[in-house]
Amino acid sequence: MTTPFSVVGGFLGAGKTTWINQLLADPQGIRYGVLVNDFGDLAIDASLLQGDNREVVTLDNGCACCSIGNDLAAGIGRLQAMGMDHILLECSGVAIPGRLAELAKIGKNLQPHATITLINAASLEQLLADKWMADTYVKQLVSGGQLLANRLPHEGGLAKISEILLHANINQPLAEQALYSPAQWLQQPVGSKSVAAHSVAQMASCNLYPKSLAQAERWAKIAAEKDDIYRLKGFVATVEGSWLVQMVGQQLALTASPLEKPQTGLVAIGSAAAIASLQQQLA
Repeated sequence: MTTPFSVVGGFLGAGKTTWINQLLADPQGIRYGVLVNDFGDLAIDASLLQGDNREVVTLDNGCACCSIGNDLAAGIGRLQAMGMDHILLECSGVAIPGRLAELAKIGKNLQPHATITLINAASLEQLLADKWMADTYVKQLVSGGQLLANRLPHEGGLAKISEILLHANINQPLAEQALYSPAQWLQQPVGSKSVAAHSVAQMASCNLYPKSLAQAERWAKIAAEKDDIYRLKGFVATVEGSWLVQMVGQQLALTASPLEKPQTGLVAIGSAAAIASLQQQLA
């Protein structure tokens, strides 16, 4: 019997530990064994590994993680012996995720699954221009499998990150981290249709010009129903004043405009297929 093996990578401060803790807090019935390839152990409360059947899997020290160094094989074997459903390797902040993912091909009774790399969008440009780390960082992202961005900029959002990555010749599948829960991302590894649609090269946007706030809200809700439209934002003018419309995932916010006379109109950002579908639907 083989055990799925996934890799979670990302530069220092990208949010790997937070992402894994979110996964363990809501594992959706799957028992995850976590290997940590870093300067310290990831402390995992045993209660966070409770699935729908209320089973708890722990090691003798009360957690289900292994601090790995020279004994990677032993750590994997220990988790397999515990009957874990899925083994997860958290990379060091300077490791190359794609290389570590290759371990699944040589490991005994391991099945290669997802490679996921987190991106702190706030530091992306700085790292790509860093004198010492740029080369390593590019290698991380090029081999990073599914790229998940967090801390997106207020202006441009995912589309801006897409442009930055394309300029650096990085064309891995890209999506907003919050689009799905960690467990859902691991259920659709790179190569499945639902994830492949998020390729950087397939991103697109369109401008929309609603005639009222009610129409803008209706259009935003239609956009929110599409999994691969990640952002809709802009301004709508009414007789009472202007409104700021922001939609991220399925979260919609309508607030009074902070600008006195903003340029009106909305921009929707998502996969090329989803944007084309939205335009046809609203025509």
